[in-house]
Amino acid sequence: MTVDVDQAREALIRQRLSQHAARRRPGGLRVPPRAERAPLSFAQQRLWFLEQLWPGRPPYVVPAGYRIRGPLDVPALQRAVATVIDRHESLRTCFPVIAGRPHQRVHASVPGLNVTDLSGAPDPVTAAREIAVAQAGLTFNLAEGPLVRTRLLRLSPRDHVLLATVHHIVFDGMSLDRFAAEVSAAYTGSDLPALPVQYRDFAAWQREYLGAGVLDRHLAYWRHRLAGAPPTLDLPIDRPRPDSPSFAGAAIRIAVPPDVTAGLRDLARAHSCSLYPVTLAAYHTLLSRYTGATDVVVGTTIAGRVRAEIENLIGFFVNTMPIRAEFADDPSFTELMRRVHETAVEAQEHQEVPFEKLVEELSPSRDPVQLPLTQVLFNLVTGLNYATLILPGTEVTDFSVSAKTARFELELHLLDSGDSLAGELIYASDLFDHRTVRGFAEHYLNVLAALCDHCDQRISRVPITSRRNR
Repeated sequence: MTVDVDQAREALIRQRLSQHAARRRPGGLRVPPRAERAPLSFAQQRLWFLEQLWPGRPPYVVPAGYRIRGPLDVPALQRAVATVIDRHESLRTCFPVIAGRPHQRVHASVPGLNVTDLSGAPDPVTAAREIAVAQAGLTFNLAEGPLVRTRLLRLSPRDHVLLATVHHIVFDGMSLDRFAAEVSAAYTGSDLPALPVQYRDFAAWQREYLGAGVLDRHLAYWRHRLAGAPPTLDLPIDRPRPDSPSFAGAAIRIAVPPDVTAGLRDLARAHSCSLYPVTLAAYHTLLSRYTGATDVVVGTTIAGRVRAEIENLIGFFVNTMPIRAEFADDPSFTELMRRVHETAVEAQEHQEVPFEKLVEELSPSRDPVQLPLTQVLFNLVTGLNYATLILPGTEVTDFSVSAKTARFELELHLLDSGDSLAGELIYASDLFDHRTVRGFAEHYLNVLAALCDHCDQRISRVPITSRRNR
């Protein structure tokens, strides 16, 4: 039996539009009456504060790019992008200061998809890449907006590049997938599901909900869990920390060999867990070996979409949870993995505390030179494809560029696609040389390989400097 390609694409779009909702808590988001001045969510408030502290420098920009080969219907794409921006208030929001405090203001409209013809350039692809890099590096005016920029670059009649650059205060990783899925649907004229709430409704609900004693109950857990945790992790940096960070960053690509990936999956299955605690505990292990610390706190990102009503929204929901691992008793890796797994499960039950409130509560007089609570990040994404537009009759590939920024001193990002395990290690170039971080990435792969062979060895004996022969 043959399947029509466009029908298959339509089915994939519909799947992406509804793929997450079944995993979220049903209902429960009671929207307060809209006030004249809409408040910021806690996460937005922190990004706004950082923008005031370091104007134009914080690395909170989400760039995306798609190369589209084939007969593109440009007016249909322009209408599709306009439809998505029109339906999500977050993409038309700015943050003016009124009476000394920022508020959300929603514009009736923002500029649409502009088209730039590069077909006459000597090298249109290089010109497009230069524009993409420049657009990713532009700053935003939070008070006035717009906080989303879209641009279509025409390389030839059958070759285009779509760029979208959004400030993180109104956008996150899952928003990128929502944006691509909804543009794909709107391009073909498909109806989009109604949105029960908008982001400013969520922000008002969050403040009312957490203010009703919920925040105190969750904070009690985090106070206990992080009591006595070291305020900093003293990584072996290559140069002194600057008084004011530039947030300049770079990245090392990481690809876990197929046989090691298979071994890690076997290890996870044998201990009734996912790859998450395996790969995170390995990261804890390497950080301990590099620093000599036996108490390591690693930040890890979660989607933060804990209510069904906000699942389909574009906005800033992602949250950071500090995952602490204590192993002064030099446990086996299997035991460390179990501890990390249990800690992560507990943390999930208390994830509704915004990281910003944890910082405010647990690190009120922090070192201005180093990030509070944790200086390293770990992120494992499973199965999501953020980069895919589905436009019938065309071939779409990734054309995104790195923003070349680092929000933490070290950030390990992995993607488990089902067939492979790969990602990148982002580092603050103020602190590290490329060679140093390349060595760290290689040592992480060494740890993963060693654990496939001997998961019961003590943490202090896990080899990091040599790979097994395969």
